[in-house]
Amino acid sequence: MKTDLLGLLIDDSGRDPRFIGYPFVDSPKYILAISAAYLAFIFYIGPRFMRDRKPLPIKPLIRIFNTYQIIANISVVCSMSYLAFYKLRYSIICEPPDAKMDIDSLRLHRIGYYYLYVRLSDYFDTVFFVLAKKQSHVTFLHVYHHLCVCLNGWLYMRQGWANIGALGGLINASIHTIMYIYFLLATFPTMRRHLWWKKHLTLLQMAQFIAMISQFVIVYSQHDHCGYPKGVLINGIINVLIIFLLFVAFYIKTYLRSEGKITKVQPDTSIVTILGHLVHEGGCVIMKNDLLSLILDENGRDPRFIGYPFYDSPKYLLGISAVYLAFVYYIGPRFMRNRKPVHVKPYIRIFNAFQIFANILYVGMTTYLAYYKLNFSVVCEPPNIKTDTDSLRLQKVGYYYLYVRLSDYLDTMFFVLAKKQSHVTFLHVFHHLTVCCNCWLYMRQGWMNMVTLAYLVNAAIHIVMYSYFLLATFPSMRPYLWWKKYLTLLQIMQFVAVISQWMVAYSQPNNCGYSKGVLINGMINVFILLALFVAFYVKTYLRQERKAIKAQ
Repeated sequence: MKTDLLGLLIDDSGRDPRFIGYPFVDSPKYILAISAAYLAFIFYIGPRFMRDRKPLPIKPLIRIFNTYQIIANISVVCSMSYLAFYKLRYSIICEPPDAKMDIDSLRLHRIGYYYLYVRLSDYFDTVFFVLAKKQSHVTFLHVYHHLCVCLNGWLYMRQGWANIGALGGLINASIHTIMYIYFLLATFPTMRRHLWWKKHLTLLQMAQFIAMISQFVIVYSQHDHCGYPKGVLINGIINVLIIFLLFVAFYIKTYLRSEGKITKVQPDTSIVTILGHLVHEGGCVIMKNDLLSLILDENGRDPRFIGYPFYDSPKYLLGISAVYLAFVYYIGPRFMRNRKPVHVKPYIRIFNAFQIFANILYVGMTTYLAYYKLNFSVVCEPPNIKTDTDSLRLQKVGYYYLYVRLSDYLDTMFFVLAKKQSHVTFLHVFHHLTVCCNCWLYMRQGWMNMVTLAYLVNAAIHIVMYSYFLLATFPSMRPYLWWKKYLTLLQIMQFVAVISQWMVAYSQPNNCGYSKGVLINGMINVFILLALFVAFYVKTYLRQERKAIKAQ
């Protein structure tokens, strides 16, 4: 991407002045280019290059790389412990952001800067898998973990939020030291019989994520959030929670199932769907109301939704979502294990017809109210709490739209009852959950205007999508449904449009009246969905087309 487009991602108004002039931190183009090259190599260039070649003899190179990682991470642990927690007396939990220019603070920030390079060098770990023709090791967990650590590390340092991550970075470097010691020893055949403690590395990483989530939640609960914007903390909680759940899924699949402690319900190891197993046997933990109250306070919420059923507390949405996850991953598959598929086709037709009608209604009313009566800006519509008739009608339309999107959960349940568990992919479930949870959050907190265009486009695509699903239930119509793959392309175009809108809003001097965290959270969520849909499109359509061409 061009520099002027990258400039829309982050502005300079709130960044840490101590990093101005530092190579690599001044512009996001470098880290994005490296990350894009990394993804292109491990998923496309590398596998193609190695297709007809033998695995490269890179064991000596791997040993050098592991030794470097051990030394680098030990250096970071020692330097950071000494400077942050001994010299500067950082609080373990709540260390507010600062821009101190004393010698120790500058040294600590320089260590953080070089630590980003250390974490970027982790990309070589995946590159080695590809060159050794161990493509099965290139999992979604592995790649997402590396990308998330690097991109969030860069963002938090550049914007002056690094202090909140000092403890997490210290623990992370410590665990990487142990991890790379294990990897180094594993390259020596004589040592492998002594490496019984591999699974405990995963447990250590899971403990790390629990500690980090706990820290972020405690900081969020403080009156002033320790000086950080809410969006920074919410972004941190969401990202660490996703990685934690990925590791839980990996641990269940790799160790508990292999040891026979868990009965396998549905095998699925694709890069996109690996997260889907996290609920199976793991269960759903519903947080208590007093913990949930830390997530959202009452100060900034939209007063027009006060008293509305479902919006006064997150417990209803979380309860329904937890029941949904429990059913599609645990209760439903177990119930259907020894039963024939339920004849749900009539119910699916009714459901699809309802969805078409409900989404057409939403598109018509939102277009009329938002863009005709209220003259909303397509790109930058600031938040407001107007109480005129049209504004209240639009808010009510948005309120009922959440129920329409929640009803999408039934789509997955039909798959389970029809014994089509392979359709219950991570993409499918994550998409439904993300849309519902973010819709609830943005409406409740008064940020609905920002997502009006996104939900309008989303509803329009759902009309086309559910029309396809309805037609597909009639065998006589299937020969005419050649346009299925274009539905996925439509959804991909939707995400590109939404990300573009949010980046333009972010580039405005006042961010269109929204906090940066709101926009960053939106971009991260939509970008994850975009990546998942692109991966699905490549796997489902492009690869099949290539196989068909080769077969000819």
